[in-house]
Amino acid sequence: MQGYWLAGLMLLMVILLVRFQSRSVAIFGGAMLVTLLAGWIDQGELLSNASNSGLATLVMLVIVSFALEKPACCARYRGGCFQNLNPAA
Repeated sequence: MQGYWLAGLMLLMVILLVRFQSRSVAIFGGAMLVTLLAGWIDQGELLSNASNSGLATLVMLVIVSFALEKPACCARYRGGCFQNLNPAA
């Protein structure tokens, strides 16, 4: 019987994802909450599988590289870092 409920939850997720594409985080979060409250998974299993350290590292590197290539960010640091290197100034 649990398999039918899980299949129904997955079907509902697909329908909701098609209908509300911009709310995907809420849909997946709600599905995780349903599985936790229904007792299909326990809290330890949820927390151990919810995060992937390799993926988290990759996302952080992408965020840092995006921030560093922003011209305003580079210009702010450029003025402070290279100010004392010009002997004529």
